[in-house]
Amino acid sequence: VKSCWLGPNYIKEGQESNDIRRTNVPDIRVAYRYETMCEELNLITQAIRTDELETIEEEGTLCMGAVQAET
Repeated sequence: VKSCWLGPNYIKEGQESNDIRRTNVPDIRVAYRYETMCEELNLITQAIRTDELETIEEEGTLCMGAVQAET
């Protein structure tokens, strides 16, 4: 079904997968999306490899009531 709607090269990456006659998405837009996705995946991979990911520690407790001022 994807091949019918997106073209026979839909499985390739980047601009190679785009058939503008079928998708109505310009090649420059496809290139931007692909480049952005690659950069984001690279940042995630680097963070995992260098152990820069830190856990977020909760401060206090969450409540739905009114906020009390600290004295």
